[in-house]
Amino acid sequence: MKLSQLKGFLAVVDSSSFSEAALDLGVSQAAISHSVAELENELGIKLLDRGRFGARPTRAALGIIEHARKILQSEAAINQEVALHKGLVKGRLRVGVFHSVAYHLMPPLMKRLGEKYPQLDIVMFEPVMPNSQSCIYTYVEILQKSEVDASFIHLSTPNTPKMENVLSWKLFTDPYVAVVPQEFSRNRLSLKDLQDYPIIVEAEKACEETISDFLRQEAPGVTPKYFIQDEAALLNMTAQGLGISILAKLAITHLPAGLRIVDLPTPLERTIAIGVHSANFKVPAVRAFLSVLKEFYPESELPSLSLGKEVVEQA
Repeated sequence: MKLSQLKGFLAVVDSSSFSEAALDLGVSQAAISHSVAELENELGIKLLDRGRFGARPTRAALGIIEHARKILQSEAAINQEVALHKGLVKGRLRVGVFHSVAYHLMPPLMKRLGEKYPQLDIVMFEPVMPNSQSCIYTYVEILQKSEVDASFIHLSTPNTPKMENVLSWKLFTDPYVAVVPQEFSRNRLSLKDLQDYPIIVEAEKACEETISDFLRQEAPGVTPKYFIQDEAALLNMTAQGLGISILAKLAITHLPAGLRIVDLPTPLERTIAIGVHSANFKVPAVRAFLSVLKEFYPESELPSLSLGKEVVEQA
């Protein structure tokens, strides 16, 4: 079994396409096909189903994927340790993000990382969210399956999952707010407003549960009327007079003209945390990322990390 075979196999799994995998790895499609075929022959099982839908892992392959990722992560960690011994931080770091983090938080973080560690590549990964599953579970899951090296997680008050083999630190709290038409005269909703206006919320299980639980306590009998997947559509509905939107402030990437943000009757917030798999905590690229996060959020629960006396900023 060769590392190149595992890389080719996982590239196809991640892209569902031999051609996309070839582009990602910078090799020919024939080379990817040959590499996967060699791995299948060596293991004696079929790993990928090929068809018009693309390429998908077989049932037998599902149990292999996580192990393959860990092998390649171990190889990457070895290379990073060698680089660290030479006074460098280099390699590729995959970071799980949700849309609002990718929009607001990651650009300044990536700029600072690029200044300090120009040989460290950051790849943002936003997983596809099953409709029936809370994004909290999804982001914990991609850490546990080693699909990413680190991931942002937003925690809600009800039903936070148990994070086995995941180290996490709270970064900051993100308040929920209401978005109302510009002519709304007050800076805070009243309980009567919650009763009088249709409520529009994001169609994501954790947000739905958090806001529904809040409404049950603050305004018994009031439930959201609209559940909208797309943030732009949600805000446009508010602009069209269909109700008021309740969502996390960080989730607002663009506020359309004619709308404004006001406070809820009583505070409601979610916690934004960063998580890493416990096995990856000592990986140099992970520690470099966490150390820069600590610069941005010095009051967070993140520990102050050292990469070693021989490492200097590589700008």
